Amino acid sequence: MGLGARLAEGVAARFGRDPWVVAGRLGVEALEGPLVGRVRELYFDDGEAPTVVLAEGLSRAEAREAVACGVGHHVLTEWARRQGEPVPRAGGAHRAEVEEFAAFLLISTEMMRDALVTAPPSPEACGERWGVTGGLVRRRLGVREDGG
Repeated sequence: MGLGARLAEGVAARFGRDPWVVAGRLGVEALEGPLVGRVRELYFDDGEAPTVVLAEGLSRAEAREAVACGVGHHVLTEWARRQGEPVPRAGGAHRAEVEEFAAFLLISTEMMRDALVTAPPSPEACGERWGVTGGLVRRRLGVREDGG
């Protein structure tokens, strides 16, 4: 289990798994606005109010994931600051941690186990049931719980 997953599990234990509730509890403002290209969310912290801007027109599942990713940016940034490490920059490794955070925040281990006990449904079917996209379910499946 990577850093994003571990931090998400801690956040979920304290605040639950609803990304808007978690954002509010952590002081992260979520707004909708025009974003260019394929960008679904944009996180920034101006020192006063950490904010995640969601692209206009996202589906409910996409919006939940975008808020969870924005919260992940915030949590990973704050973790780095507390550790005295450089603040993560947008890019490959940080993005992977953010997506891992979102997958573990929105899809609990119990949800995964329950889905796999029965005949394993497709990632899209699980996503529809849980209010996330099939892509996030695939991301969650690709992150091994034992860290290996």
